[in-house]
Amino acid sequence: MTSWVGSAGNAPDLSFGQIDDWERAALTRVEQITELSAAVARLRATRTSVDGRVQVTVDSQGRLRDLRFSRDSEVLGPDKLAAAVLATVEQAIGDVTEQAALLADRASGPAAEALRAHLRKRDMR
Repeated sequence: MTSWVGSAGNAPDLSFGQIDDWERAALTRVEQITELSAAVARLRATRTSVDGRVQVTVDSQGRLRDLRFSRDSEVLGPDKLAAAVLATVEQAIGDVTEQAALLADRASGPAAEALRAHLRKRDMR
């Protein structure tokens, strides 16, 4: 049995079994964090504009990953086309944020709490 001296001079006894339990709990948390992080990183959302002329895909960070235009998209002109792209990207970001919130709602532990806090901080949930 190992004893550690606490900050108040107390000497709590720790068994190797307790240390093993702490180690298992820490490894479980690391695994949960790794799995949730990977799941969030894989998130994508694709949206099409109301008129069907613009299609975008964003990743979990809201970065534009794909942009497609219909054959007749040029009839909008540059300003309206740009506005359609921006509006559609914002909708896709909302979709991917909702996906992240669903992941956080289904998960438990510190990683899920951290994701929920991040979403609240960014006023996303």
